[in-house]
Amino acid sequence: MTDLTPEDDEPTSFGQKTKDWYKKHEPTIRVAFGVTLAVGLVVVAHLYLSKDGEEYESGDIEASPEHESGSEPTEPRQSSLDPDRDPFLRRLPPGHRASDAAKARYR
Repeated sequence: MTDLTPEDDEPTSFGQKTKDWYKKHEPTIRVAFGVTLAVGLVVVAHLYLSKDGEEYESGDIEASPEHESGSEPTEPRQSSLDPDRDPFLRRLPPGHRASDAAKARYR
């Protein structure tokens, strides 16, 4: 068992114990940090590259009666940044109007 007190029988401070522990395990800590950093970078690169070429397929969006032209929007809907708007009010793509049922649900 390791002796936790110095030679003069005074207790060792937490800070000193921590420094001693770090010095003892410094190579292991550096390797663990390097591996964690490398894995993190690989995950971020994979997520970035997989989203870059991905597009929405028309089969993912069901046709709804609210669309007048019957064509599906090519871009995903985005929230409005206007602070005076109701945050739950969805902005439809240009040329599309909400149905009477949707307007009634909103009211």
